[in-house]
Amino acid sequence: MRKPNPQHRWHLTAEEIEEIASLRNHGYSQTEIGRRLKITRNSVAKALKKLGLPTLRPLAHQEQILALLNQSIERRRIARMLKVPYRSVYRFARERGFGRPRKQFSVEQLIEDIVNHRGSGIALAKKHGASYRKVLQLAHTVLACERFLPVWKNPLRSDFPQKHYDRVN
Repeated sequence: MRKPNPQHRWHLTAEEIEEIASLRNHGYSQTEIGRRLKITRNSVAKALKKLGLPTLRPLAHQEQILALLNQSIERRRIARMLKVPYRSVYRFARERGFGRPRKQFSVEQLIEDIVNHRGSGIALAKKHGASYRKVLQLAHTVLACERFLPVWKNPLRSDFPQKHYDRVN
C-alpha cells in the first residue's frame, strides 16, 4: 500500500481561492498564480472556473489585431508581429468571422445530381462544396437506400430497392 505524500493536498482552502481571484484580477496568469501559491496551474484553472472567472486572459492587442485582420494580413504574421500566441489570434479571428469562407451549395442541384447518378459521393461533394458525409446522408434519404455498391462505373447504385429506380433506369 502506498504511503500518502505529506505535500499532496486534495482541496484548496477558502483563503487560497480568494488569493487566486485577487491575483487574477491584478492580471496574473494561471502559471504565475500557481508558482506564487505553490499549486499547479490546473488547480488554478479549476478554481477560476468554480468562481466563474475566465480561465484565459483577454487578448492584449485586440484593436491592432482587428485592424491587421481587416488588412488581410496572415494570422501567423500578426502573432509574430505583436508577440502573442498564434492560437489566441486564431481564436480571436474565428470569433469575429475571419474564418475560411464556406462555399454555399444548392441543395436542389445536389439532389438532382444524386437522383440522376451523376457522380460518386466524393465527386458530388467536391463539385458542390459539401461534406462527403452530408452528401451520403442526403443520397440515402433521397434514394431510400441503406447501402450502395462499391463500384466507380455506376455511382450511387444499389441492389436494394430504390425510390427512384424506375425513373432512372
